[in-house]
Amino acid sequence: MAPAHRTSPFFFHVRHGRFEPDNEGRQICSRKEARREALKQVGEMLAKTGTDRWDGNEWQMFVTDENDRVTCVISVSVEDR
Repeated sequence: MAPAHRTSPFFFHVRHGRFEPDNEGRQICSRKEARREALKQVGEMLAKTGTDRWDGNEWQMFVTDENDRVTCVISVSVEDR
């Protein structure tokens, strides 16, 4: 029998001109796993909406823990030159 893993809530907030809070969060086992989930979500969002949406503007995802501490920030910026 595998040992039980304790999960904690992590929240995935987005800022792209305005702040969009994640008020629900997800139960995740570790900060490392929360970072993996954030990268996955960012990749899916880019694939879904394309890069034109953020042309010249930085876009960020902030991962916070249950105490509202930032554990990871992913920044995306697309600029034609």
